[in-house]
Amino acid sequence: MARITIFEHGQLEVGHTYAGVQFTQGHYDALGKFHRQQAEKNGKTDYFSLLFGAVKFAQYVGVLQVGELTIEVLPKADQDTGEGSEANYWRNQLLQMLRAVGTLPVQAPSFSSLHVQQYDILELYFELFVKEVDALMRLGLIKQYRQQSCNTKALKGALLFGQHLQQNLVHQERFYTHHTVYDQQHLMHEILFEALILLQRLCKGHALQGRIARLLLDFPPQQRIKINEGTFSKLSFGRKQAPYQQAIHIAKLLLLNYHPDVVSGQEDVLALLFDMNALWERFVFVNLQQNPDWEVREQVTKLFWKGGNNSSDMKADIVCRHRHSQRVVVLDTKWKNINGNAPSPEDLRQMYVYADYYGASRVALVYPGKEDNRVYGKFQKLCDGQEEKVCEVVQIAPKVALNQWGKTIAKLLFFETAPYGI
Repeated sequence: MARITIFEHGQLEVGHTYAGVQFTQGHYDALGKFHRQQAEKNGKTDYFSLLFGAVKFAQYVGVLQVGELTIEVLPKADQDTGEGSEANYWRNQLLQMLRAVGTLPVQAPSFSSLHVQQYDILELYFELFVKEVDALMRLGLIKQYRQQSCNTKALKGALLFGQHLQQNLVHQERFYTHHTVYDQQHLMHEILFEALILLQRLCKGHALQGRIARLLLDFPPQQRIKINEGTFSKLSFGRKQAPYQQAIHIAKLLLLNYHPDVVSGQEDVLALLFDMNALWERFVFVNLQQNPDWEVREQVTKLFWKGGNNSSDMKADIVCRHRHSQRVVVLDTKWKNINGNAPSPEDLRQMYVYADYYGASRVALVYPGKEDNRVYGKFQKLCDGQEEKVCEVVQIAPKVALNQWGKTIAKLLFFETAPYGI
């Protein structure tokens, strides 16, 4: 399958060739249709914007599959192209972040056998799903009770007299009843079956195609259903259903992000994209949570203004409270490269308000960077007797090893050997 790799905020132009793969008018039209569908559904489309003869991506990273073309969007780097080792490096960083925040199901038994560097995100999910379903079938698919109304040759359950007379007037050996059956046809298997059919459509010419066909051949017959968000809310996972959790998680991700081309069927779109601002915030939060000396919370809301029946709230990204000293630190994460420049006045004013309203002795803006760096600063006093508020700018460079990255985050963000005290 053809693949174009580009960095976030990059641009694809119709007719241009990227690493030997051409971005065509058909690809542009399919993305345009997807863009309009998302705008009608959600009121806006944040993934990318449409220009004249071009598509400009935003801060969302991941994979878009458009027909036979896969567009891989990686976190932003200095390079303008997605060629060479730089793309491989950022692909690995993205996979590490998704793995850390729990978006990639690393607890799945099949994950440890994968060489994740060989895959883009979409291929990784495809491979994981196939391995999970194969493992479930080897283990033995579970049975559940369900209600069914049909003809049987034995009288069991409740006889539906009207339907019985209508269908069995000349077949007196049959009974039309409503009864309970115990078999493998139930909602979990219907979801997995729909996901396998989707993969069969998306993986034409892919190495997984043969394995998917074999799974479909061996899978017990299921009723075809329409999948939406509400379908998954009906599921419950007990001890018996626990092995299904990872497969259902991936099936949900794929089925709810698939947008078929109902007109021609040639340019279906599957969008598996993640907001880098939200991912960066979650990644920092998950790593800070590991320290037992701090209580760490995310998206902490406080009332900011109230007038009549109206009110306005403020929401800090991460609020940390030391369990012994009760000192408070507020962090605001931003996925952008400031290149050694000062933060914007708007960001600094926001942090000043956070320091005041959350009672924080220290606040910090947290950015990615080429090198680990921590710049000490403070808000100037407005009057005598006012407590000094520290505002730092912290830049954290990605690390090859995930645990080393986490340790660096903890060290720079006041959790280990803070140079200015707790």
